[in-house]
Amino acid sequence: MTQFHRSADLSTLIDQVIGTLGKDIRIGLPLGLGKPTEFVNALYQRAKADPTLKLTILTALSLEKPKPASSLEAAFLNPVLERVWGDCPDLQYAVDQTQNALPPNVQVREFYFRPGSRLKSASAQQQYVCANYTFAAREVFNQGCNLAAQLICLPDQGVQDVVSLSCNPDTSIELVRCLKASGRPHMVIGQVNKNLPYMAGDAEVSTSMFDHLIEVDAFNHTLFSTPKTPVGLADYLIGLRASALIKDGGTLQVGIGSLGDALVHALVLRHTQNTDYKKLIANVGFTPRELELTAEEGGTAPFEKGLYAATEMFIDGFVELYKAGVLKRKVYDHWALQSLFNRGEIEGEQIRPDLLDKLAELGVREIDESQLAVFKRHGLFVSELSLNGISFCLPGAAPVVANLADPTTRQWLCEHALGDRLKNGAVLHGGFFLGPASMYRFLRDLSANERALFQMTGVEKVNQLDLNPVLYKAQRRSARFVNTGLMVTLSGAVASDGLDSGAVISGVGGQYNFVAMAHQLQGARSVLLIRAVREQPGQKPLSNVLFNYGHCTIPR
Repeated sequence: MTQFHRSADLSTLIDQVIGTLGKDIRIGLPLGLGKPTEFVNALYQRAKADPTLKLTILTALSLEKPKPASSLEAAFLNPVLERVWGDCPDLQYAVDQTQNALPPNVQVREFYFRPGSRLKSASAQQQYVCANYTFAAREVFNQGCNLAAQLICLPDQGVQDVVSLSCNPDTSIELVRCLKASGRPHMVIGQVNKNLPYMAGDAEVSTSMFDHLIEVDAFNHTLFSTPKTPVGLADYLIGLRASALIKDGGTLQVGIGSLGDALVHALVLRHTQNTDYKKLIANVGFTPRELELTAEEGGTAPFEKGLYAATEMFIDGFVELYKAGVLKRKVYDHWALQSLFNRGEIEGEQIRPDLLDKLAELGVREIDESQLAVFKRHGLFVSELSLNGISFCLPGAAPVVANLADPTTRQWLCEHALGDRLKNGAVLHGGFFLGPASMYRFLRDLSANERALFQMTGVEKVNQLDLNPVLYKAQRRSARFVNTGLMVTLSGAVASDGLDSGAVISGVGGQYNFVAMAHQLQGARSVLLIRAVREQPGQKPLSNVLFNYGHCTIPR
């Protein structure tokens, strides 16, 4: 039974954790925003005070606020820190690791670093877990994880029997599933932060997932936000070129950073100021091959059908695409419904009686509980419809066999149980979100119906096709997976995560899997954005286009 901890003093809860799991604690934490900082800090301080307690932190992207390097810098930076981060607490283990001050009984093993942040940390480089983000939950489990913890938020009505994983259902659901199936002694802890947007879909889970929920008003701190980085002229030109490769009616994945921001800007310009956009295309000098690719793979017209996003990271750029009317292609969680949409056989969201005939023609026959739940969630059938064995049942009506191949059943459903309009389509499926405060505010302020357009889910679903290939292939038509790299060789190999010295700059993330998925999906393309030149103050510019390089993330 889930227990609630409502004291800012977390020592008794940590006593319970140690009493249950012993003195070898291996805690799995979400990537980025979803770390329960107060709980993690209290656990870390206990390990610092008790050398007999072994603490291993298994995570990625440990976020840190900038630190002034001098009193003069502090005079300028501190007002910015206060305005952007407010009372957002520091992750003490991350601060100590940056200063190479971790105690010997504490290890931090991450599968992704904030780019460049751990180049000078010997312990971080040595403990780096070389794993694709897509399989991170499995790797965290295999590292002996016995404690999982993350930020959560509550429904508007307060504590009920469900909570939301909000920003980070990416690996948590899969990790807890592994823990529960293993029989390994473990605990799962959630810490409430009321500033998190409540996200539904897969992010909405039962409170029974947790052994303890921490609910303390003082812990409702400002969420960590990521200030925007400048977008240079070269970035704008790269984004402009990439924007002409995005096909109307297709699917988009894009990552964080100035190159991703440049792409989003160009896509908004293409849709909202198309005349100016086409002038830019004409003026920047597309090569004949680029014009050919644009005609074959993308386009320069506004987005009449719109885009759908299937992305491990839900960046604020997708909010801008939604506001501009670009992110508007809805997908549905049933392969047959989605196939009919793709073929243009469903107009708008109106449900017509012949829809059941078309589903039967596609091969939808016997209806089980899981299919019925999906159809009801999408409004195809009224909520009162139920299954009793192999029969459809409805109050006041005689039951019929639950098989759409039967014309009698289809007629019965049309008369008694057919909905009016399809609902709960999604314009985005994302694994985690992280961005500026304006993004969090946008999500919090959405109505429940509009927020349902943005579905948070696991990377095991977003980053691959394996779990439901027929559905995902139907949803992710004309997919464009847009990511960034550091360097490219003349043969086409790309280095994105590290250097030929062996130093890790960031991590593979999901890039490799998105490239692989582009090969698996008919009509999909992987687009890798790389600046031709890198420059540092006082140094000669260096080319990022090389004949050969001693590290490779994406093979040629």
